[in-house]
Amino acid sequence: MKSISIRVTSVIFILLYELISYSVAYSSNLKGEYKYFEEYSSQMTLPIREMVRFDIEQIRIPITLNNVGSKNWNSASITEPIFVSYHLYSKNRKSLLMYDNIRTPLVGIVQPGDIIEIDVTLETLLKGEYVIEIDLVSEGKFWFKSTNDASIDILLKIEASIENMKKPKVVLEEVNSKIVWFVDGEKEINYCALLSESILEGNYKKFYFDNEEIYGVTAGSVYPQLWIRDASTAVPVLRHLYKENELVSWIITHLSLQNDTGELQDWIMENDKTGKNTTESDQETSLVIAAHDVSRTIGYEWLNQELNSNTVLSRLEYELEFLFIYKIDKKYGLI
Repeated sequence: MKSISIRVTSVIFILLYELISYSVAYSSNLKGEYKYFEEYSSQMTLPIREMVRFDIEQIRIPITLNNVGSKNWNSASITEPIFVSYHLYSKNRKSLLMYDNIRTPLVGIVQPGDIIEIDVTLETLLKGEYVIEIDLVSEGKFWFKSTNDASIDILLKIEASIENMKKPKVVLEEVNSKIVWFVDGEKEINYCALLSESILEGNYKKFYFDNEEIYGVTAGSVYPQLWIRDASTAVPVLRHLYKENELVSWIITHLSLQNDTGELQDWIMENDKTGKNTTESDQETSLVIAAHDVSRTIGYEWLNQELNSNTVLSRLEYELEFLFIYKIDKKYGLI
């Protein structure tokens, strides 16, 4: 009986020892984790809380991040890489659709106190409404949200691109089989059209020249100038999307700057600035082509509009005469 009592006492002692050891170890580890969590902390802000995109787009959400912890963030770190990512929920957070998603790397090292702006990249999504919870992640260790850090939500509505294609704003009397903007039942063509439309809208500018509103397409979003050649190249597509005043304003402005020989400036920009490349001869011809393509859409009546004591049509003819008089090589018959 005494032997049994000793054995029971020994077992209880061993269990108590193990329990105390585990508690001490857990407490020590927890303190270490809390310390680690305090070292990695963030503040996150969004300029918008709702977004609408198409189902063919790779979505980017702009956010501002503030490193309010005491450790650097570095996506290239071998031991502690930090990324921005997100959790995908259904509308109203009814269900978690995807917990782990693609990572967006940080640019360079984000030091404590640094505030950066970054675009969080999302996978393409099917038509529907979603909640995107954006958070930082220490890869293989923890999400910042688990440290009582504040993640941030954005409502995302994905529309089916095929249902939202812009139809032409005018009915085209002439149908060119090579220029098709929307084809019922042709998914691939319409997707390409949608992307082209998005690119054009990104380069489409409005500014004031000589107190008049001017519309047109530039050579790229970084260029403030509206060049005749580049704008003309886009007209075959622009004519399906924009109204009459938007199509002709830049053409008329260029013609209004024509000099006494019929020569044109190459580009215009806001604040009444113009410029000319002396070796080029394609601006004049490009403007004639643009005027022709616009006329196919809105009709030819606008060519009779008066402009500097002449009509628009006369001005177009005058610029071609300039090429044949001043820019032609008589030996080869070339401009």
